[in-house]
Amino acid sequence: MKEVELSFSGRQGLALLLPARGEKVGMRGPIRESEPVETPPHRAEFRFSYVPCRPLPARGARDAGCPPRRLLAGLAFVALLALSLGFDRAAAQTPSPHGVVVAQEARAAQIGVEVLKRGGNAVDAAVATGFAMAVTYPRAGNLGGGGYMLIHRAGRRDVAIDYRETAPAAATRDMFLDQNGEADPRKSRDTALAIGVPGTVAGLALAQARYGSGKLSLAELIAPAIALARDGLPIEDDVAESLPGSARRLGRWPSAAKIFLKPDGRALGPGDRLIQSDLADTLEAIAHGGARAFYEGAIADKLVAAVRAEGGIMSGDDLKGYRPLLREPVRGHYRG
Repeated sequence: MKEVELSFSGRQGLALLLPARGEKVGMRGPIRESEPVETPPHRAEFRFSYVPCRPLPARGARDAGCPPRRLLAGLAFVALLALSLGFDRAAAQTPSPHGVVVAQEARAAQIGVEVLKRGGNAVDAAVATGFAMAVTYPRAGNLGGGGYMLIHRAGRRDVAIDYRETAPAAATRDMFLDQNGEADPRKSRDTALAIGVPGTVAGLALAQARYGSGKLSLAELIAPAIALARDGLPIEDDVAESLPGSARRLGRWPSAAKIFLKPDGRALGPGDRLIQSDLADTLEAIAHGGARAFYEGAIADKLVAAVRAEGGIMSGDDLKGYRPLLREPVRGHYRG
């Protein structure tokens, strides 16, 4: 019996399956609540793009799907779906020429597929897909969030990378309370006080450096995302559906309005093209300078200035001091 695990989460979903030697990697998107287990959401808005990859060079087919965590941003929450395929144990240890990338956005998933075809492993594909979703899935896949990545490598110790956002050093226990000492949802959801120190860039960079195949550099994995941001992509599918509902909120910030809204204040729609030049510049800086180019220097200075201008408390030291953590995965059994 061979198991292939496919992991989900409520926001940015990404799963990679390479039925080879049982190696897996999972990613999960930005989620706020701290729940020990999160069941897969069954809502129409959560659509997953399944893109098969074939054929994959045998020497590159080493990694498999994803376990109890999908990750790209989260505390300890996990959404998991395990699919059992009827193969004997010997067959399960045979490298496979096939691979699968699953994500909530098809273009990003296809970028992961291309990485596998070029000989990259599942971690490489996860990193490339994660950066691509920062461009193609703006309502959830972004550089300003955080996540978890759970990696299983055949014959080696499993590892979890925790790159969830952290609270700024100046955060206090009462910062989201009103004058009566009651919780104020507006402060925790709709103000700059709610902005945490982002972990996505550091987490994905660490994953590539430690667990990637070594065949593809971080710059090569980010390159497709840069091209998409600079050249643009058509407004369709989830972006076309979600933007109108966010237009009023996006209009509060001129920098966001010029990207996602038309001059008359209406959201971009089918027939329009989403071009994100500033994001392309940021991705390019990360590609050339690594994660530190995001957490220190000009980009960090602009982030801090923008957050503080809106009443937030994140500082340059918060960004400079951010580090993803390696954790021991939690293990459990289901029905024996």
